[in-house]
Amino acid sequence: MLRLFDGFDHTSPRLRDAVKALQKELRREKFRLRLDGLFGRDTEDAVKRFQRAHGLDDDGVVGPLTWVVLLADQADPGSAADTAGSASAIKVCLVDDPVLLQEMVEAGQYRAMVATAAAAYGIPLPVIGAVGSRESRWGLALKLPAGVTIRAAGTGDFAKRSCPTRYRSGPLPPNGGGFGRGLMQIDFDFHEFARTGNWADPQSNIEYGCRVLADCRTFMRRRAGLQDAELVRAMLASSSPGRHRGTIVFTGATASLRGGAMFHNLAVGKFGLRALAQSMAREFQPQGVHVAHVIIDGQIASDRPGRSIAERGLDAVLDPNAIAESYYQLHLQPPSAWTLELDLRPYAEKF
Repeated sequence: MLRLFDGFDHTSPRLRDAVKALQKELRREKFRLRLDGLFGRDTEDAVKRFQRAHGLDDDGVVGPLTWVVLLADQADPGSAADTAGSASAIKVCLVDDPVLLQEMVEAGQYRAMVATAAAAYGIPLPVIGAVGSRESRWGLALKLPAGVTIRAAGTGDFAKRSCPTRYRSGPLPPNGGGFGRGLMQIDFDFHEFARTGNWADPQSNIEYGCRVLADCRTFMRRRAGLQDAELVRAMLASSSPGRHRGTIVFTGATASLRGGAMFHNLAVGKFGLRALAQSMAREFQPQGVHVAHVIIDGQIASDRPGRSIAERGLDAVLDPNAIAESYYQLHLQPPSAWTLELDLRPYAEKF
C-alpha cells in the first residue's frame, strides 16, 4: 500500500523504489510525473484521477485493487516485458522488503491485543494495524530507554517544542523520552494517559489509541451524519493520538484585506475574523491545533441567478468541490509546514 508522503526521508524512504514503480505505471497512463520516488501531491492527484477513471474509490491510496487495475490496464501490448519488470519491482518492494517483513513479524505479537481492542471499540482490524504501522512501525521506530528491551516501552517524536508549559519546563518531556508514547504514539502534551497512565503496556496503549479513534468516530457520525467508508476516513482524519489535534478553518473574503465602498458592515466583520484567526493560530498551534484563514476571492458557483457555471463559464466562478478539496488539503498538512492564510480565486478573476 502506498499513500501521500511515502518515499520521503522523514516518512518511509524504504518505499522510494515502490513509489518510483508506481510513477512509472502512471506515466504509461499519460500522467506527467517525475520518476523521483516521492509520493507528493502531484502523484496523489494522478492516482485519484486514475481511480476515478476506472470506477475505483478515489482516495489516493494505492492498495491491492488499484495495483491490479493499474498493472492490467496496459495500452501497449508490446510493453509486456517492461510491465513484468515493474510488477517484479513492486513485489520486491512491497512483499519481499525485509524491513516490511520485520514490521509484519513485530506486529504479529500484538495481534490478540489488537483483536481485543477492535472488538471493544468496533474499530476494523486493518485500521488499527495501519495506525500502529504509521505511528511507530509497531515499535521498530521507537527509541528505548537505557536498560529497556521491550519495544512497546519506547518513545518517538523528539522534535523540540516551545516551553515552558503546564507539564514541562524544557523543550522535551522531563523524563528524557520523546513526546510520542508507545505503539500508538500517545502524545505527552495532549493526553493525561501519556503522562501518568500505563502507556508502556502495549495492550493499554493500543486500547487507549482505539478509544481516541472511537470518540472521534462518534463525534463525526453525530455532527456530519457520515456512514461506512466515509465515516472511517473522517474518523482517521479527525483523530490523532499525536500532536496534530485537529484543524480550524475560517472563511474570509476580499473584504478581509480591504474595505469596499458601501460594504463597511461586511469589512468590519471580515477584518475581525482574520484577526481572530491570527490570534487563535498563535495561541493554539503550539498545542497541536492547525488554524487557517481562507480568503474566497470571487463568486461561488450555485443555482442562484448569475452565479451558475452555465451563465458565467466553467472557470469564472469557484467550484464548491474545489474549495472543499483545498480545505481538506489544509487539514492534511504536516505540522512542520502549516499554512495560516490561503487565497482562492478563479484564474480569470482580477485582483
